[in-house]
Amino acid sequence: MKTLRQSIRIQRRLISSSDREKFAKQLLSQIQKLANFQHGQKIALYLPNDGEIDTKYIQNFLKNRGFSIYLPILVGKSLKFAKVGKNFRKNRFGINEPISTQILNANQLNTLFMPLVGFDLFKNRIGMGGGFYD
Repeated sequence: MKTLRQSIRIQRRLISSSDREKFAKQLLSQIQKLANFQHGQKIALYLPNDGEIDTKYIQNFLKNRGFSIYLPILVGKSLKFAKVGKNFRKNRFGINEPISTQILNANQLNTLFMPLVGFDLFKNRIGMGGGFYD
């Protein structure tokens, strides 16, 4: 699994910035067609890292419609979700996290968008290997 993960990550980093931008816009378009968001829902996104698709268009779309947006934060060995504000700090992996007093567990969210490296042959998500979203 580690070799597959590394191979996919290398391929992902080779995607041009213009293609990444195009894919981010296409993802927003798909979400607008398929998602059934209800007012007041709490939605978690992620900030892109290591070539992941950027969720900025989704974040702007949801924010402009009044949804509460949360981003992952590391609390010890656990993954929690903090409400997005203006202030951020880098975690131990160098990824920005919101500084917030409004922190939720995953089961308190209505929708959670997860980053991924790829899928295996059985369409199971392959993550970065940290086990945070398992």
